[in-house]
Amino acid sequence: MSVQDRDRRWVARLIAEERLAAAVLLVAGAIGIIGAQMLGATATHTLLHPHIAGRILDLPWFAADGLLVTFFFVAGLELRHEFTKGSLTSVRAAMVPSVAAAFGMLVPALLFLMLAPGSARAAWGVPMATDLPLALALVAVAGRGLPLRFRAFILSLAIVDDALSILVIAVVFGGRISIPWLALTALLVVAYAKTQQRSNALAAVVAIAAWLAMLHTGIHATVLGVALGLITGRQTDTWRNRWQPFAGLVAVPLFVLTSLALPLSTSDINPRLITGITLARIIGKPLGIMVGAMLAVRLFKPNDSLPARAYAVAGSVAGLGFSVPMLFADLGLQSPLVESVKIAIVAALVGCGAVAAVALTCLRRTALAR
Repeated sequence: MSVQDRDRRWVARLIAEERLAAAVLLVAGAIGIIGAQMLGATATHTLLHPHIAGRILDLPWFAADGLLVTFFFVAGLELRHEFTKGSLTSVRAAMVPSVAAAFGMLVPALLFLMLAPGSARAAWGVPMATDLPLALALVAVAGRGLPLRFRAFILSLAIVDDALSILVIAVVFGGRISIPWLALTALLVVAYAKTQQRSNALAAVVAIAAWLAMLHTGIHATVLGVALGLITGRQTDTWRNRWQPFAGLVAVPLFVLTSLALPLSTSDINPRLITGITLARIIGKPLGIMVGAMLAVRLFKPNDSLPARAYAVAGSVAGLGFSVPMLFADLGLQSPLVESVKIAIVAALVGCGAVAAVALTCLRRTALAR
């Protein structure tokens, strides 16, 4: 099988898998919002913080700091695949989605800071991140017939976006760093790199130990997920096939459900905030990604590039954000702003989805799709 055929099968498989994950994700979000309004504040809090064996279980914390690590572990595995076998194997090819992803995060954040009311500017990280399942699902539905290189660019862009989001979380939203715990975590990561070459079961035990240590470092535990994925060198596809269904169909939906399970009032609806996040995504994402991609193409001259309009459409698709922006909101904001931001995230998702679907349909009708 040729490299191109293998890459085509890899991209097609990921897009097919993420369609179901995106559907489950949206259903979970709807259940969280609607259920919280029906149950009220007291019953919702009881469900999210149940008493089990005399202890109170914090489900939102467990979903964000525990289950969500598996999603970023899968993202790390996919990033490693792209670096070793996919579209990022050469430096020149890797620079285009990498620079585009960086600009696609910087421009929306700056635009949001210009548009948002002063009290809401703490939410600058929310417009930055792309939602990989939603982006690939939209390409699968509205982007049928588009060439492999466009779909591969979307995939690489979204994976790099996830990695950069984790970097922002580590640098900006970490607490006071504990050097002893960080050193212990690093030792366990090295141990994982060694043990996963010999025993999957032992590697899993070491990974859990590393996660427990990571909880005490002051750095968000999801950072560990990407790190473990990147250093998994043995049976990478096997590990991904094993964990992707759990991450996409269980971990991320439960995180979104618990994150959106907030009893809301009309006072939580902030039109300026909704406008700021929506415009930052609809305008900032395509502009940033197009400028970043074209700059990288000019500087690094890759063998295979796309027209500027294709990069702009890819930016529209990358404007879809749900689970990772929710994580930014949970980590960086306090009530009542966090409730308003989450409403804005949902509203922006609807607007960005409509714009991206139209953009994909128009692109399909151009010479690029023929």
